[in-house]
Amino acid sequence: MSKSMTRAILIVVAVLVLIIGIIAFHTIYNIITMTKKFAHMAPPAPAVTVAKVESKAWQPSLSAVGTLQAVNGVNVSPEVPGTVTKILFQSGKIVSADQPLVQLDDSTDQQNLRSALAQLQLKTVSYEQQTELLTEHATSKIALDQAKAALESAKADVANAQHAISEKLVRAPFAGKIGIRKINLGEYVTPGQAIVSLQSMNPLYLQFFLPEQDLSVVQVGQSVTATVDTYKGEQFVGRITAINAEVDDQTRNIEVQATIPNKDLRLYPGIFANVSVQLKQHQRVMVIPETAVSYSLYGDAVYVVNQQPVTSAPTAKSSAGTEVATVAKTKPATVTEATTDVKANPDLTYRVTEQFISVGLRQGSEVSILKGLKVGDWVVTSGQQKLHNNDVIRINNKVQV
Repeated sequence: MSKSMTRAILIVVAVLVLIIGIIAFHTIYNIITMTKKFAHMAPPAPAVTVAKVESKAWQPSLSAVGTLQAVNGVNVSPEVPGTVTKILFQSGKIVSADQPLVQLDDSTDQQNLRSALAQLQLKTVSYEQQTELLTEHATSKIALDQAKAALESAKADVANAQHAISEKLVRAPFAGKIGIRKINLGEYVTPGQAIVSLQSMNPLYLQFFLPEQDLSVVQVGQSVTATVDTYKGEQFVGRITAINAEVDDQTRNIEVQATIPNKDLRLYPGIFANVSVQLKQHQRVMVIPETAVSYSLYGDAVYVVNQQPVTSAPTAKSSAGTEVATVAKTKPATVTEATTDVKANPDLTYRVTEQFISVGLRQGSEVSILKGLKVGDWVVTSGQQKLHNNDVIRINNKVQV
């Protein structure tokens, strides 16, 4: 191979290496430039909903959990053993007081009654004869007394036989709703064996407990509101009718009993209820939606929206050459305007500050604030899970985040 050809090949190789180097340099330079650019780009401001801290007049209340109970409720059972011959009720129906429910086999008792009645008739005739004979001085006073005693004994035997028959007919001890029967025809039942549940349904008792320190503000006649999971959003109103005579020395709580009307029979004994005891005095409190509060072991906190907005346009160059947001020079929209017309300036953003607070009583979906906020502040009510202190947000109360 000649020297000129070798030199030509070397030149071609050198040119190719140079071209590849230039391409590689530009590629690496573009990657580094874009990496720096993206590193300085802030993520888009998240959309959140906000609410204003307000002052409201609250009727203070005490909260508790309780259970609905029947004023009268029993498992109906027989007093004597016997075989079931008739079931005289339908499960789930309303029964009246003293209504027959179950008939036990009383054939033996009926025979005993007939025998006792026969003896009573005989003793009655004997006593009448002794009375007539005594008037004629044909018998002694002792014989008359013996006839009278025999007559009274016969009457007692009849009464015992009638009572034995009545015990074989099980009756409702009071009016109420009958449950599902637990016995069958032909079944032999024993004293105390549950036949069916019977519960008086109107009114119902509401049993709950309050701390002993609340005794000074609780009294008979106070209004009580109960809510149950069965009927969400509905309130059942009653009044305190009794306060226990002692405080539990283990829990330091006292049992309270309220009475709740139940004319439509929708409530049932045994239902769990959330109880609110309405106190007499009213007070003004600072309130926010409870969803605004973030609860933690380190303290309860909210995100407060800064009244001075930050805008994403126009932008300025920092000393490092990166674009940063600037505060709007024109008159910005207030937080109130942003909550009512967010489309007026979709680029408008606000900065939030994490603020620790002291939480007071709760009422419905609102919670009272003891310190940490002031009336007129705006707080984030949803979307705060993705926020950190000093983050920038967009307000959109038309969408629940």
